[in-house]
Formats: sequence, C-alpha cells, structure tokens
Amino acid sequence: MKVVSLFSGCGGLDYGLHQAGHEIILQCENDPGAQQVLKTAFPGTLLAPDIVALSSLPPETEMLAAGFPCIDVSRAGLRRGLDGPSTGLVRHVFRLLERAAADHRPVPWVLLENVRGRPYA
Repeated sequence: MKVVSLFSGCGGLDYGLHQAGHEIILQCENDPGAQQVLKTAFPGTLLAPDIVALSSLPPETEMLAAGFPCIDVSRAGLRRGLDGPSTGLVRHVFRLLERAAADHRPVPWVLLENVRGRPYA
C-alpha cells in the first residue's frame, strides 16, 4: 500500500510499514532533528514540515498512519484531552481524511497510534 505518515517522528512506525512491504509516499514532521533522521532513512520521500499547512493527501494514498502528539492525554501529561494544543493537532488528520473523501478519493485504511490514557481520579 502507498502510505502517508503524519507526525512521523523518527520514522519507527514508517520503518515497520516499509519492512512489511508498504511504500511511504509522504511524511509530515515538524521537529528538525527528526526530519534529518527521516531524510536519511527514507531518501527521496516527500517530507512536509507542518501538518497545519498540508492542504491535501496525495491522490494515491491507500493508508494514513499517524502517531499524533500525546502530551495532553498521557498519564504524565497535562490532561487537557483533545482540546489541548498538542494532542488537538489530531484534528488535522481528520481534516485531511475528510478532504480526501470530499474529493472522491477516500483513504481506505487508517492507522492511529497513541498512548493509553487513564480516567481522571
């Protein structure tokens, strides 16, 4: 499958998907250090630096994979939930998926990864 990776980090999820035979066609990561790792590990793969500025997914996208920021939902985090400034960036994943569907090219597979939160005590 042709995979778009959002919040790619250093590419751990991408590497596993690549090893399983999938093609990473676009990565999106804003951390400069992680970008350097991605450029080395996935040479020639398109790299977008800002999910907010990403207007659409490539038409050939078959899977979207995202490990979005967990700061606002993790056990050690600020507990602001999806309204938090970091974890709330997941809204852009849904925005991009909705845009693809509106353009009559829905993404058939979505893989989201995040931490396990805990109920408020």
